[in-house]
Amino acid sequence: MARAGYQPVLVYNACPNVTIDGGSLQFISIGNSQLINPPTVVDMSSILTALCATTKVLASLALSAEAPPVFLLDGNRRGLGISYGPGWFDNRSFVTPSDFPSPDYFRRQGISKVILLQPDVDINADLRQVLLRLQLGGMSIATQAPWQTWAPRPLTIKPPMFIVSVWESLRCKLGYRRDSFHASFGGVIPPSSS
Repeated sequence: MARAGYQPVLVYNACPNVTIDGGSLQFISIGNSQLINPPTVVDMSSILTALCATTKVLASLALSAEAPPVFLLDGNRRGLGISYGPGWFDNRSFVTPSDFPSPDYFRRQGISKVILLQPDVDINADLRQVLLRLQLGGMSIATQAPWQTWAPRPLTIKPPMFIVSVWESLRCKLGYRRDSFHASFGGVIPPSSS
């Protein structure tokens, strides 16, 4: 996308289980003070590898200051379909409308249309809320499958039922672990109290 003149904007809110100064990020078990390296709910290694591999290329491109943005999100940020439990590093995350510019800001930059580029037709509930806010702000939304002939199809985001909105809001407030220092998502799931 950068080679096509777009400015990549990374929207990754999760802490990865990363390597720092040649060693793995280490956690200390409170129970016995031993170092542990827990399994991770959302494996971000392929994303980090791609970012590291393309950083020099991206830096070498002469992108215009007016280059339109392309926002990159992890399609598996919510860790759907993954079984996890106590001892796992839970770095599931979600996005909110405040993670993106407002419709007014986009319009001031000459942007009036958003194209969602993703392989599947289902839109995660968190991203659906972002797109709904943009749509209500007057922006048009379209969808396009990658690796297909470029022909974005108009998309209308319907507001969820009230009970679905409440349920999703509660899930986001109670079901995700935030790192209190960095405000990003990630924390080891404690053992159950039973």
